[in-house]
Amino acid sequence: MECNRKICAALVDRVDIVERAVRYLQRQNKKNFSSQSYYDAWVKICHVLDSIKDFAKDVTQQSSWRQYANANVVREKFDSIVSEFESVCGDLQLTMAIYSGKQKEQEYDDIKEDLIMIGKLMDEFSGDMNYFNDALFTLSYNVEQLKSKYRNPVVERGKNRTVIKKIYCGIEVACKTIPSVVDDHTAEAQKIQTELAILSLLGRCEHIITFYGLSEVEKESVVIFAWATYGCLKSFYEKYTLNWGLKLKITHDIFNGLFFIYNNNILHNEVSILTKIILNSFGMLLWELCHQKIPYVNMSISEIKDHFKNKGREFIHLSESQIHKELTKIIRRAWQDDPDKRPSYLEVRTKLKDLYENYATNDTSPEILSKRMLDDEAADGDVTDAQLRYAFLLIEQKNYDVKVVLDYMTRAANAGNATALYNLGDVYLNGKLGEQIDKDRGIELIKLAALKG
Repeated sequence: MECNRKICAALVDRVDIVERAVRYLQRQNKKNFSSQSYYDAWVKICHVLDSIKDFAKDVTQQSSWRQYANANVVREKFDSIVSEFESVCGDLQLTMAIYSGKQKEQEYDDIKEDLIMIGKLMDEFSGDMNYFNDALFTLSYNVEQLKSKYRNPVVERGKNRTVIKKIYCGIEVACKTIPSVVDDHTAEAQKIQTELAILSLLGRCEHIITFYGLSEVEKESVVIFAWATYGCLKSFYEKYTLNWGLKLKITHDIFNGLFFIYNNNILHNEVSILTKIILNSFGMLLWELCHQKIPYVNMSISEIKDHFKNKGREFIHLSESQIHKELTKIIRRAWQDDPDKRPSYLEVRTKLKDLYENYATNDTSPEILSKRMLDDEAADGDVTDAQLRYAFLLIEQKNYDVKVVLDYMTRAANAGNATALYNLGDVYLNGKLGEQIDKDRGIELIKLAALKG
């Protein structure tokens, strides 16, 4: 189960016990199956199993939480279903499916974490869920048509320069050219209008870029979005070196946008499978943001597939930042081969929320270092963190001078930077960056890194 898996696992455990007990009874006591009271009890347990299935679905999808006032009501519903389950198991003489007092205490300890998480999220998202689901229910196919005149373009973006910046009612907007939208009642036209209307509703989330509507620019149909000042993520991190506070804020905002979509059940079919795939992709996006480069940039698609089949992943450069260490834990879990071992949306969101409150909110205006500023800072000779960051930055470039990289990394290591010691040791131990393997030196540096903590 994607969300609240411990609650669902507790219910599945009980159903599994019943399945084993039934097989045993079929072998040992077949005459009971011809009894009317026995038959009635089986009909009843089928209804109870349906209730378990419906409840598991409700607690898995946050869009169904509106029927529960708070987490205590969820616990009461769980207890009610379990009580009814055990009652009918008694009627069927399935005593092994009836838990002892100690077993029930252990079961509650197992699900308590889920209940606490449900309570937090119910308080936080109840308003958004009510608004969004009500809005979708009354969805109109009429997307707003923006008729006002625009001021001249300032910037063009996109592969074919199809995104133009203009000023609309004093607001910077992005006008993206699209095929003409036919205003008729065909299924295709209505589908397009519905998708556009959903875009408009998604823009209500502060973490999703605002969609204003449709319009025409120079006789071409365009969709109007809020203008992204810094462009896409890739163009942003290619121009600037981002500090960890800012990286955390970006991560927090991106995930909250995804969570808003998931929370309101926009993913529709096969949601449990799809969300696991999305979480794996989010882990890759998080790696990209942490390292400020595209993953597997020098590998072909077939090489990437073979790399994954061999359980390979991108190398994670370690740093002394606590934010980076915590984000790395999320990345590693999101990259698990077994989807069931990947974190749930709730786990990731709770972790990012805690990190954001503890680190990012103390810095309302995170520092953004241009690459030139970083170069100057590292060249200063006294800032070990900057020297190491600059070494990593050079590695990310296609054509870099290995001697320069090792020089900056060595300076930081000589100054006692544990991360530099570890990464430099890794270079010599495994012959990275084209260097000749020197295991003794590599092991010595890694041991020093461990001593430094």
